Amino acid sequence: DAEITALDGRFGFEAETTIKRSDFGIGFGIPMVSDEVKLKIAAGFYKN
Repeated sequence: DAEITALDGRFGFEAETTIKRSDFGIGFGIPMVSDEVKLKIAAGFYKN
């Protein structure tokens, strides 16, 4: 999911996704530690 907002020379976005650690060869701790990791990303920019 992603949301983009632009207003008065400002720009921002938010995004959410889920990745699997095993897709990157990281298997240590499974099943004690979840294989799925939720990522939440937010950024904002403005024009000087």
